[in-house]
Amino acid sequence: MCIIIYKDKTAALPTKKTLKTCFNNNDDGCGYMVKQGKTVFINKGFMRFSDFYTEFKNDKKITKDCELVLHFRIATGGLVNAANCHPFPVTDKVAELTANEFITDKAIAHNGILSGFDDINKVLSDTQIFTKDILYFLMLENLKPNLIEALRNLTIGSRLCIFNQGNFLLLGNWITDKKTGLQFSNSGYKVDKRHNWKQGSWKNSSYFYSKSKWTKYTKDYIESETITESEVFCPFCDRSDNIEEYNGTYYCKNCEAVWDENESYPTESESDKNNVNF
Repeated sequence: MCIIIYKDKTAALPTKKTLKTCFNNNDDGCGYMVKQGKTVFINKGFMRFSDFYTEFKNDKKITKDCELVLHFRIATGGLVNAANCHPFPVTDKVAELTANEFITDKAIAHNGILSGFDDINKVLSDTQIFTKDILYFLMLENLKPNLIEALRNLTIGSRLCIFNQGNFLLLGNWITDKKTGLQFSNSGYKVDKRHNWKQGSWKNSSYFYSKSKWTKYTKDYIESETITESEVFCPFCDRSDNIEEYNGTYYCKNCEAVWDENESYPTESESDKNNVNF
């Protein structure tokens, strides 16, 4: 489901441990954008943590008081490659959407699934299709309150970080870490799932929810009970009503939790809206 980190001027820089956890839990590539004046510098396409962290720690634009957005990807559509890593400039040009370095005054990072925006060629991601076909035209003029509300309605269940007119706008439910002041699009920064598992590995493991607990199996593990649609329970509020499913991703309307049954982990969504008005 990906994870986004937003750092405002007062928040601490994320530690190497936090960055490594986010990458291990979302290892289909990463990138970041850092604000300078009314523009952002996008640097993305890192498929290995070592490459990303070397670039990140040597980037002189990244300082203690900078404004910064990082994105770590789990692909839900499109190719798994450098070109499809976030963030993206808000543009209708594919060459710009797939560029690994870009300077722009409008940009987006997205966490979630945008249904109905699949690439028929299965090359671009849903975020890229949404950006070039919808968001680009919405942002030809200033994002006024009615357009922001339209964006919220179009992207229900997602978390977005949009840069426009020199400011960041956060849409959806975000988690603020009280110790650092950093804002996260879900709780996947708290525990490194890959290294916390006692058996199996990230790419060979699956999670299934059964009654009141999550059970894990690997190819070498004994058979584990799997769920049917009528047996789906939310792993956070333990309720089975008001749960929606889309292509293996579940959303609980009761507590706004989002989780994925395929090679993923449940992610907690807390209501902590810190929207910046343009």
